[in-house]
Amino acid sequence: YYTGTASTGDNTLSTDTSETTNRQSLDYLFNADSGAYKESHLNVGGLFQLNDNGYYEYDSQKNFASYDENSNSFVLYNASAVTANSISVADVQNGQFYPFNTASDVFTENNGTLQSKVSQDNEVLNHFFGVHSQSTFVQPNNGKVNENQDMTFEFSGDDDVWVFIDGVLVGDAGGLHDRLELSINFATGQVTVQSGASYDPQSGISGYKKTTTIKRAFDDAKVSGVFKGDTFADGTYHTLDFFYLERGAGNSNMKLQYNLVQPMSSEIIKVDQNGESLDGAEFELYQVPLSDGYTEDNFKNATDLPTSSKRLATGSSVDGKLVLTSVEDQSIINFDKLWSNDTSDNHNNSTYYALKETKAPDGYSRMLNYMKLKYIRPSASGTPSGTLVSWPSTYESDSSVWDTGAIARSKESITAPSTFSGVNQIPDCYTGNTCTTDSALDTTTGTGTMYAVVLRRVGNTTATDENAWHAVTGSTADGWSITQGTAMEGVVEAIQSKSSSHKFTKDEGGKWKATIEELPGYAGDYYYMLDNDKKSAARYVVSVYYSTAKDPKDVSTDNTYRVTDSGFERTFASRLNVPNIKNELFVQKVDENGDPVAGATFGLYKADQVEVSGNDTVTVKKDAENNPVNPAGGQVMTTNSWIDDNDPATPSFKGAAMFAIKSADQIKSKAQGISGTALTNGVYYLVEMEAPAGYQKTSNVSKIVVSDDGIFADAGEADDGIKVVRGVGQLVATMSTFGSTGSFDDTLRYVESVAGSATDVALDASCNASKCNAALTAPSAGFKTALNTAKAIDGKLKVSNTAADSLELTYGGSGAALQYGARFESGDYMFISDTDWPIIRTYQAGRPSGATEAESRTPLESDQVLSSIVTGSVMVQVTNEHEGVTLAGDSIKVSKTVKGAAAAGDFSFTLTADENAAENIISGLTDKKAQIQIAKTDLQQVGTSKEASFGALKFKVPTSGDAVTYTFTVAEEGASSPPSGWKYDQSEYTVTVKLSKGSDGTWSASVDSVQKTKDFNGEKLDPSSDVKDKVAAFTNHYVAVSSLPLTGGPSSMNYTWLALCIAGIGVLGWLSVNRWRNRHVVQ
Repeated sequence: YYTGTASTGDNTLSTDTSETTNRQSLDYLFNADSGAYKESHLNVGGLFQLNDNGYYEYDSQKNFASYDENSNSFVLYNASAVTANSISVADVQNGQFYPFNTASDVFTENNGTLQSKVSQDNEVLNHFFGVHSQSTFVQPNNGKVNENQDMTFEFSGDDDVWVFIDGVLVGDAGGLHDRLELSINFATGQVTVQSGASYDPQSGISGYKKTTTIKRAFDDAKVSGVFKGDTFADGTYHTLDFFYLERGAGNSNMKLQYNLVQPMSSEIIKVDQNGESLDGAEFELYQVPLSDGYTEDNFKNATDLPTSSKRLATGSSVDGKLVLTSVEDQSIINFDKLWSNDTSDNHNNSTYYALKETKAPDGYSRMLNYMKLKYIRPSASGTPSGTLVSWPSTYESDSSVWDTGAIARSKESITAPSTFSGVNQIPDCYTGNTCTTDSALDTTTGTGTMYAVVLRRVGNTTATDENAWHAVTGSTADGWSITQGTAMEGVVEAIQSKSSSHKFTKDEGGKWKATIEELPGYAGDYYYMLDNDKKSAARYVVSVYYSTAKDPKDVSTDNTYRVTDSGFERTFASRLNVPNIKNELFVQKVDENGDPVAGATFGLYKADQVEVSGNDTVTVKKDAENNPVNPAGGQVMTTNSWIDDNDPATPSFKGAAMFAIKSADQIKSKAQGISGTALTNGVYYLVEMEAPAGYQKTSNVSKIVVSDDGIFADAGEADDGIKVVRGVGQLVATMSTFGSTGSFDDTLRYVESVAGSATDVALDASCNASKCNAALTAPSAGFKTALNTAKAIDGKLKVSNTAADSLELTYGGSGAALQYGARFESGDYMFISDTDWPIIRTYQAGRPSGATEAESRTPLESDQVLSSIVTGSVMVQVTNEHEGVTLAGDSIKVSKTVKGAAAAGDFSFTLTADENAAENIISGLTDKKAQIQIAKTDLQQVGTSKEASFGALKFKVPTSGDAVTYTFTVAEEGASSPPSGWKYDQSEYTVTVKLSKGSDGTWSASVDSVQKTKDFNGEKLDPSSDVKDKVAAFTNHYVAVSSLPLTGGPSSMNYTWLALCIAGIGVLGWLSVNRWRNRHVVQ
């Protein structure tokens, strides 16, 4: 039975399992790992409900709870299930907790009512499970919540329970026992464990009870803390861990309720370029005092921190979030408390901070520069908290935001008083213009709903002008925009917008509260942050509205009313949005014509897995070539599924693949063509491991450098089949508001991409797990280098014949490869290089003439490189030649014979492939044709002949069968319009080429036949005739013309016809005389 004792110094939360300390940690039961003997389900919701007393509660005697894996949450039934076995235990508690059983396991339905059908000893029940729940809370004043109610944490049940606060075991209900009750009272500090059964688990006598205090638990554990009597000091932050273990295969009853006050803490939001949450990023927060001559300007211009800086907090992101904890006592950092306790002049020791990322998750680049922050506090208006902001603000060109992509967004929580009133009369209020908050907002019986709405003042207007204010919709990731309507019309539009509807709901303390997780713009421009004499200059305000509509879609200008500020409590905190750019290397396989090819396998080998010879030949080491854990950078197969014009985060390339970690969406969709391997900092070699069927594997490789500065790829030598394509990539999600179309700030909507190249890229000597910068060797003078430009059309890279050293791009422009596209229709938006290491730099570009002018824009310095806030894209394009069957160059022949005169000019002949042949020829044709010439110098003697052959033709290897034939046509160019005096041969020939597969599996090509299909005059021959020697013969004739005088008379052609006429008359005369003689002989 449970004794309630613990060895002094042995009641702290630990994973220690060493023999020397004689401990055994239960971490293996409660950690997130799943395996053959344990299955873990993380971030499960739906178990606790808010009751009428302001407690979150679960009671197995009221509700059976079943875990639903599809929704990753509990389903609660309006009835209890599983009766207790009174034989095995003395304490009978019907209504048991078996989350891994379904309703059908434990219930039967009778006339619409659920009734339990099993008892505790039924074999259908799934025993042996645990629960771990963690909560961060703040100690309220005097430990009281919800109008003088003690803040407590209470448990009742017969299973093992341990409650740790800040790593110290405060409540222990572990061991063998029947139902025990555990209570922690944060108002008094008293901790009680007592029998909840009908008898004492030790002596069988009722009334068992053991008490201690929170402070004593910390003293026993020899852990220091900040206390007020036996409990925590007001305003201190703490973390409570609840561990529950059902291991007895007996009863399993549980009741848990608490009313802990959840703090509004500042947090780091860690995301990749697409806005997906990241785990495993590590940070350090430094306090930067202004002292000893170190000024605000020094900090603004600093690339490093002064020695007076204090390392204040550390932490690692989990589920994309991180709450910073103190390096001294692991408490959550409270910037309000730091500021309040700071006695330095103007709070100079607690105003400025710097956040440093010490380690990025594997496969991501690290934030190299400090994120500089400033704490600002509201004016003296009763607001009890301040917030961190990016410093300098994003209005300034020297803000650290432009160097990091990390931006601080403030969040605001607004708590309603017990009554509220409208600026104008609210019809449904019961007493004059005053509404009772509970009565008005109750989800069942209430008369309406309440919302917090962010408004922005537009243009050079006055703050008192109602029509100057527009509601703001959107988010940091999607960009902020203002509503078309002003005043109440805009408010209604924002309430109906799901992303901008901040509805008041009842919190765990029973108060009505709305939280805006991200405030657009600069927090220092908000009405409640400004001193009274500066409020008229406010650019933003968060106002409260009440509507008699219960559903947002029914909200209208007729049923919505602005609420006065009186009595509303506002608290602020910060969200530090910090991006990491995922290391992504694309590879594309193309053939000789630049057409994408799927099915090529590439591996990315680390430098220690290859051998590089003196002539830069790279060979994969034998022990790495077929090792299943290699190549270290992973391997991919090119696919045509990459093309997706609807997804801005997907490049529109066919025949492509990517080396990178898979995102959650890619894992869910089982996306192909992604290595799934973390591309960590280092030097790699991209090697083709296997060519697609019908292609020759290339032996050329590309050297790849991955660093915190980005990814670089070597295009090698000209015409080696390796090219590198570079693009701007995409704007990181944290900065989308400065680029996205429709946002009221267009600072990054228009950019200039500038091309350059380097002769080599290497990693510096300090490359390690947390830092790995690239050094460029001999970049071109002035950086700019003219490179060919390109764009993607239907998955194929279309390369321009002209070169440029810069491109003007627009967010969402034409083509929009990874968000940024050409500013003009059909323009190029990428660079491609066949040599060296191409690199690009991105700068802010001016707003083009005629573009719609956004409300805000920060002019950046001309030398401000945006490499930390645009991802850049790198693709290595590798060309494979087809495996081919070659027809020898002397196979298809023509002969030319001239008669009547020596050749007067050169003769041209064309070989034309039919459609089938053209599609299967790799090389030897241009636009389906080949041409040859026979020079006139070879035919200067009458009657001589000259032969010539078309060049070699290379055919694709057939994928089926043992033989295939292709046909071509041979004809003489210009035969229908010969020179004067010449008659050209208009014959045509059909050449049949046969590809045959030999007994050894190899293919060969030969001319199977040559047939004459048209005669000398171009008339079709039917049937056609075979040419025995397989030579297409052409004979051209010259007709001689006599040399008659041309002076003062007719032309030579006229004389020719005259001579023919005279000769004809002579012939007719001779025939007449001859016939007369014959007649006379007969007589």
